[in-house]
Amino acid sequence: MVTDARSRSRGILDRIGALLPFLVPALLLLGLALAGVLVDGGRLFCSTPTLALDLPSERAIPAAVEVAGMQRDMVWQFRYAPIGTEFRSGIPYWIYRAMPRLFPDDLDGRGYEKLGFTSDNDHAYYASRPVPRGLILTDTELQVPPFPVAVRLKRVSFNCASCHRGGWRDPGDRSIHLVDGMPNHTADLQGFKRYFFKNVHSERFNPRSVLGAINEELASLGSPALTPTEELVYTGIVEVMKRQPGREWMDRRADNGPRRLDAFTAVKDEVLGVPDDGTVATVDFPSLWNQGAAIRPWHHWDGNTADSRARNFGSTVGVGGISMSVDKPEVLAVGAWTEERLRPPPWPDALDRPDPASALRGRATYLARCAACHGLYDRERASIARAAKGDLYMTVVDVKTDEGRRRAFPPAAAAVLSEFGGRRNLWGFSAFRGNDPKASGYLALPLDGIWARAPYLHNGSVPTLDKLLGPPDRRPREFYRGTMTYNRVEVGFEYDAAKTDEGRERLFLYRTLDSNGAPIPGNGNQGHEFTVADDAQRADLIEFLKTL
Repeated sequence: MVTDARSRSRGILDRIGALLPFLVPALLLLGLALAGVLVDGGRLFCSTPTLALDLPSERAIPAAVEVAGMQRDMVWQFRYAPIGTEFRSGIPYWIYRAMPRLFPDDLDGRGYEKLGFTSDNDHAYYASRPVPRGLILTDTELQVPPFPVAVRLKRVSFNCASCHRGGWRDPGDRSIHLVDGMPNHTADLQGFKRYFFKNVHSERFNPRSVLGAINEELASLGSPALTPTEELVYTGIVEVMKRQPGREWMDRRADNGPRRLDAFTAVKDEVLGVPDDGTVATVDFPSLWNQGAAIRPWHHWDGNTADSRARNFGSTVGVGGISMSVDKPEVLAVGAWTEERLRPPPWPDALDRPDPASALRGRATYLARCAACHGLYDRERASIARAAKGDLYMTVVDVKTDEGRRRAFPPAAAAVLSEFGGRRNLWGFSAFRGNDPKASGYLALPLDGIWARAPYLHNGSVPTLDKLLGPPDRRPREFYRGTMTYNRVEVGFEYDAAKTDEGRERLFLYRTLDSNGAPIPGNGNQGHEFTVADDAQRADLIEFLKTL
């Protein structure tokens, strides 16, 4: 028991030590702010108080080039605004730039493109940005009532669009079309985390080598080397990063690959600090349109909450936020936008329009075979028609799919997570409901924009609609993912590497079985055996699904 107490004490001290570089200046600013209130007649700061050390290298960061007349509207906020994840997951910009110089082998010499973060020339907002699509650049900001406090040191981190802005490649001109709310089919968030956690604990990650790599990056931009003050700052940052605990829980589970994430296990290990129970909660990134209660009264694949705050703030905490860093107004505004304004993309004309006669025949099959669980989405009204009899829409239905995600969220875990958020005013004390250990299944979800949500099932284990709706024994036990090449016949992203633009060496091989032929926990592709054996009838049904 003494050993356990000492271990817990060391863990608490490590967490405090990790926060000190940010809490000390924040508390200093808070004290100054309160002093200002008392001295200056009770007036608060009219803008965010900041602590800005004189770091010339910050001014050397390449500026984002905005297009003429750019407006920072809700679409911009969704794509580029910070949400508070930088506190636990943010990487100082110049260390982010230095890492591929220090550890190029793990990136195959391709930089962060290896992890699915590609160039982002967003013609609606930017001609160029200093970080690729899926990443943002922001200062560290703490939401300390009655006002936020910012620490002026640019860090690379995630926001909503990191997971929920995907795209597909036009088969004609090979251009990339990006879609808000579509799962990001290339981003490998686990790979990004693992790359840093692994390498910051290596001997090569030391102040001398990091400072040298940063100076090489600065020189490549024609900027002066780090000043003595900056060398002290980055030496301290390196030491803090090296003291961070590893993420061994990831190594005890199969690789997620692009567009998949085990955020709940990350929360249990990295935030709640509960013992590893061995469960695997890996899921595919969901779509982020039509999130309002009229269409989606329950959230997450297993329907573990009806609280939109729990969905929004929980996702932020899952990828790096803490209670004092979560930008509540920003997250709530984006959440409201996904509920009220964001709609699924129509099937693109570039992929050939659905055949009306075939789609009409497919609609009849859908109403007879699918509507009782999934409802019928009306694209014009953005509403769901419910089946008259046997309606199972948005209820948990046992369709015999991989149970890993459900088993990872028992009632005890729900209680701990609910209390964690309740005590921090993030969500209600009863926000989450745990999964009944005696029951099975996942939510019967709407199929709005289903063409843009491939691969299929909650864990992304079936590549196309044709494979999902066809005979179960024809589902591939392994396939490639991470491409933007679209298979418009089977409806889904191309899973044969030879038919993609990227090629095998640039894609991730998803496997349902390990090298010994044993099932990989969380990766099973069984279940949902609502098959349409007749090829012509299945093709008609798929043609109709393109229209939703």
